[in-house]
Amino acid sequence: MAPPTTVLGWTKQLKDTLTTALQNATPALQAAQSSSTAATKARDKVKADLAALDADMASIRKQLAGTVTPEDGTALLQQLQVDITQSRQKSAALAQAERDLAAAKADAGLAAAEVQRITKALADATAAWTDAKVQDKRRNDFKTQMGQPPLSTIVADAAAAAGGAAFNTAKARLESDLPVALKAQAEERLAAEGQRSAASVDDYHQALSLLATTQSSDGGVNGPVAKLQDEFQRADAAFSAYITGAVDRLKQANALLAKVGDPKVAPLTPAQKTRINDNTLVTNATNAATLEAARDAAAVTLAQKQAALDQAIRQAMATDVDVVPNTDPGVQAAQTAVNNAQAALTAAQNAYTAPSEQDARDWEVTVPDSTWQLLRDFERARTLLADLQSPTPGALATTMDTAENALVTALIAADKAARTLNALNTASTRQAAMAAYEASAADGRQFSAVRGDF
Repeated sequence: MAPPTTVLGWTKQLKDTLTTALQNATPALQAAQSSSTAATKARDKVKADLAALDADMASIRKQLAGTVTPEDGTALLQQLQVDITQSRQKSAALAQAERDLAAAKADAGLAAAEVQRITKALADATAAWTDAKVQDKRRNDFKTQMGQPPLSTIVADAAAAAGGAAFNTAKARLESDLPVALKAQAEERLAAEGQRSAASVDDYHQALSLLATTQSSDGGVNGPVAKLQDEFQRADAAFSAYITGAVDRLKQANALLAKVGDPKVAPLTPAQKTRINDNTLVTNATNAATLEAARDAAAVTLAQKQAALDQAIRQAMATDVDVVPNTDPGVQAAQTAVNNAQAALTAAQNAYTAPSEQDARDWEVTVPDSTWQLLRDFERARTLLADLQSPTPGALATTMDTAENALVTALIAADKAARTLNALNTASTRQAAMAAYEASAADGRQFSAVRGDF
């Protein structure tokens, strides 16, 4: 039978396997307990026989002490010889019975532990299977929705909206209200802020990735599972978020475009338009915008280089946590890059002098917040439409399925490795019990061996 490729298939296979294992382990436990009971009885029987022989030999020796004729003594000595021979045979039998009992007790204990282990594992697997059925149905329902309206056309609808009349009307309205240079400057600041924020978020994701990679290599049989589990959950969350939110996001984007394109929403007064387009303001601020853009770009570069330094430090710690990170060549190179980026930012900040910054601010404050909000709404709509087009829901579903398959493959491998360790541990535990018996019985058995009991 082909191995499962989904979490649902895996949890069902695990549940079924454990169900069969428990069905086999329960009678095995009963048999082991019966064997232990039988071994105890057998041991006790040999001990009783040996005690009876000891009592008979004591009686014979007492009788020998009071014999009167040689004939009486000869008969008693012959019986004593028989009892001694049988006693030594029983001593050997007792040693074997004790060893058999030690093995039987070990087997019974291990069988009980195995039933307990399987019972708990089966309960966990059943719960996981129950949850997997719910989650698998949810994902399959989402895939079905993906192929039906409105989601079946959502990518095309987003593309149409991004190039449609409402988009163009909104764009034209902003270009009418804001000079090209002022609008471009605002968009540059927005992009710079997005890149700076992205550098910080990427730094966080890199930290998580390195942690997961280290856990995967150092986490034993379950190490790879944790990393792949996280990747599957993130892929599942991304696909689910698209399916459940795409329609609303398209509606939101269209509503924002309609708002921005509506000339009745936050219209500029003639006086505001005149002030915004003042030639002196425009000339001075346009020159300042170039310096501001250079400053912002340098700030983004510094954030990116700092994120790279953070990652280099983490990588150095992952390689050898006992080594001081700043002695690592990778960290040193990343630190140099940060220092250079900081110097470039300082230079750009110095070039963006206070008078230049004031020129930019004088122009920016001529625009009311309501107009700035319209520009932000337009950019928000543009981002929403772009996100709806790439990655597509089909691509997100494929990523999720691939991550699920990789996780299940790792789960199968981890389960096999765990079962191998359990089997080896069981064998080791049994041998530990036998070794303990051998240590405790060594003196008696060695004497019996010397005496010829065996």
